[in-house]
Amino acid sequence: MLLNNLSKRISHKVRKTRVGRGIGSGHGGHTSLRGNKGQKSRTGGKVPLYFEGGQLPFVKRLPHLKGFRSFRKRPAILKTSVLNKIDIDREVITPKQLLKLQVIKKLSGCGVKLLKDVEISKKLNLYGFLYSKSAKQSIEKAGGKAK
Repeated sequence: MLLNNLSKRISHKVRKTRVGRGIGSGHGGHTSLRGNKGQKSRTGGKVPLYFEGGQLPFVKRLPHLKGFRSFRKRPAILKTSVLNKIDIDREVITPKQLLKLQVIKKLSGCGVKLLKDVEISKKLNLYGFLYSKSAKQSIEKAGGKAK
């Protein structure tokens, strides 16, 4: 097969129909395939997607968000009362171990922060957490270590 033996495609022979060029054009006549009357048939009658026939659009009925939104990642929070309830027989406790025990639902990129709500009664060695000052003092007071 050579290029000079190929037959021309039919689509090359068919001329493009010019819509909106009068009644003699054969397509649409004076309405140009836009229907008879109304907003969409007129020039510049492009209707936005959210247009609802003149009533206040749903998009505009919603309240606007004011100010800047913070996209800062925040650490997962763990309270000291939860640590008192768990039975852990390990020397060092890490966030991944608490995730396996389903104490924490998921680890965020910022880690896990320990906050104090009650005094810790157990001796715990915690590693890889973020601590509030009072939580760190409570751990050390119970005889544990916070690294």
